[in-house]
Amino acid sequence: GFTHFRFQQYYKNLKVEGCDYIVHEKYGNVVSINGNIKKNLQIDVSQHISKETALEIAKTSFNSTKLGW
Repeated sequence: GFTHFRFQQYYKNLKVEGCDYIVHEKYGNVVSINGNIKKNLQIDVSQHISKETALEIAKTSFNSTKLGW
């Protein structure tokens, strides 16, 4: 009989990974709420890197010799 509502946190139109809330409702009443939220975010999101640079960073960040593509 429960209904669950999931809310995702965003900052300047960017998803904040690992930050969401779940509201558990039963018969129109909130029973419990759980999740994570990051307060007081002050991040400069204007930095951009090229696809090529992002790929090189990803390749060097993982200890793997075989890639999925």
